Amino acid sequence: MRSFVIVNILSTFVFVNIYATMLVYAEIEPVITFDKPEYGPFDVVQIKIAYQAANTDPEEIDYVFAKISTSSGISKILEFGENNGINTGIFAAGILLTPYPELWYGELKVQRDDDLILEFETEGKMFIKRVDVNLYKSGLRINKDFVTSKDELEIFVWDLDMNRKPHIIDTLPVKVWSTTDRGGLNIILREINANSGIFHEFITFTKDEASSGTRLRVSDGDTVTVKYTDNTLPPPAKLSDNGFETIEVEELFASAAFVERRGPPLERMHVSEPNLFGLIDGHEVKTAQFNVGDQVIIKTEIVSNSKNQQFVHFIQVKDSDNVTVSLSWVKGELKLDESMKVERIWIPELPGKYTIENLVWEDVDNPVALAPVRTVEVEVK
Repeated sequence: MRSFVIVNILSTFVFVNIYATMLVYAEIEPVITFDKPEYGPFDVVQIKIAYQAANTDPEEIDYVFAKISTSSGISKILEFGENNGINTGIFAAGILLTPYPELWYGELKVQRDDDLILEFETEGKMFIKRVDVNLYKSGLRINKDFVTSKDELEIFVWDLDMNRKPHIIDTLPVKVWSTTDRGGLNIILREINANSGIFHEFITFTKDEASSGTRLRVSDGDTVTVKYTDNTLPPPAKLSDNGFETIEVEELFASAAFVERRGPPLERMHVSEPNLFGLIDGHEVKTAQFNVGDQVIIKTEIVSNSKNQQFVHFIQVKDSDNVTVSLSWVKGELKLDESMKVERIWIPELPGKYTIENLVWEDVDNPVALAPVRTVEVEVK
């Protein structure tokens, strides 16, 4: 009976010792984590240090200190307090970045392609964690391909570099114009949520009054164009003197057709599928197989479903890598139900499989499709 009790006490004693040894081993080194894999120049950086050895007072909030610096040589000491209350052993701190403190408030100045470096020293050892600081490419889109006078057009821009005040709603400008009013409007987009970097606004349309506010004057058949200019580009774009904005800019465009009395843009014209012909003994023969150096005769027909429809018609040849190897186009105007036949010659220089596209737009500078794209495949040996 005594032997049985002793065995139980010993096994309990061994179990407790093993548990304590595992706990101490797991916490020999601190673990540093950033809340993002990389940061923009206006981000708030949230950092945690998990280190139970620094949890010295279970009744009070403990603190540790670490140095955060940039690879360009700027540094600051951060105070980390225990996260989510006392006795956690997890310490947290945050810092607001800025690329240009003279213009935008921030606690640590960063440059494009900087590294953020956190250094935490304890018991004579240094623990280091790095993350990147990058500029981001932007994007632009609208929610409709064609609109009427009763519609609202919603404009979206995403550009994390314009999220310059992480705790409040930021804004950015876009330019909007129509074929009728090329002077257009300067529209201010507002951030959807603070710290989101996604901006939007609605515009409306009028056919009788002048453009003002977020209302744009248009006429039937107009194209509505939106332009956003991004001057905070990633490498290899060169930086300006302020070390943040870039000398080069990227202009992003989106467009919609304004259609009131006519049908949707893709119903304004009819385009036939491309017909392919080769020359055999001087005669045209319909075929889909050719040799390098052959003359590929491409024939098609377009018909207008609208009154006095202006257009530009393209015949485009792409290889198997979707690279354009031939492009030809012609401009014109057709009355309702009027048709026009188009013929082009393409001479392939390399063997392979190609796609021939037959498409029609409103204008070269106004890429609104007036009919579905028609395609045909061809093999060149």
